[in-house]
Amino acid sequence: MKPNLLPGDIFCTANPHSMGKVINFIQSFWLLMPERYTHAGIITDDKGSTFEALSTLRRGHINDYKGQDVLIGRHKDMTITLFDKGIRKIEKYEGNHYPFHRLGFFLFPPLAKYTYLTDWGVCS
Repeated sequence: MKPNLLPGDIFCTANPHSMGKVINFIQSFWLLMPERYTHAGIITDDKGSTFEALSTLRRGHINDYKGQDVLIGRHKDMTITLFDKGIRKIEKYEGNHYPFHRLGFFLFPPLAKYTYLTDWGVCS
């Protein structure tokens, strides 16, 4: 059964590579248990196009994760107006390199929340 995708839906997957292992370690540090999903992105249209942070912030497609475990979620208050407003704010970062240095901030959550005030985008 194909999911009914809408702009603004989010998706989560597991990254089995070294970056996913680092993210999993940091998540597990505070959760005290392994976390299943280590990557997130935004669905940008009903055909499954995505915007996500991999080695760079870029566009992709949900089919890139075919055969993998994918979690898709939808905020109950999401509207096309809210989606358009949000996507305009992040599209300007397309092509930027993933800020790997920022991951260390998540070892101390009070510090991590202030990194969102910067222009460093990550998948989460």
